[in-house]
Amino acid sequence: MRVSISVSDPWDFGEEIGWKPLVGRLVKIVDDDQGGKALIMLDDVVTYRGAPWRYLIARIRHQGDQISALQSGKAVLGSIYGIPEDQASSAQAMDTDQRPGGLRFIGDIDPCS
Repeated sequence: MRVSISVSDPWDFGEEIGWKPLVGRLVKIVDDDQGGKALIMLDDVVTYRGAPWRYLIARIRHQGDQISALQSGKAVLGSIYGIPEDQASSAQAMDTDQRPGGLRFIGDIDPCS
């Protein structure tokens, strides 16, 4: 499934990418008691503070929402984290707890064609 992410915060990241939507593919969704997580692979690598990012983990921003709503064609607001490429293919791909710093932003995730 294809997705488009519109960055809303932080301002400096939005400025760095020219406020253009990030487009990619939903690779995996995992349900949990906090609304679930999604692994997203971007079509194009984005650079933030000199580091390249292709893989993102999205978590639900609002309590009561579910990341799986994307599969029903609904947009969700997410807290989004960049992860290294080697993590994306590992058993810990969805782990955002041990990733201090790096790429973190808030954005609307929309299913697209």
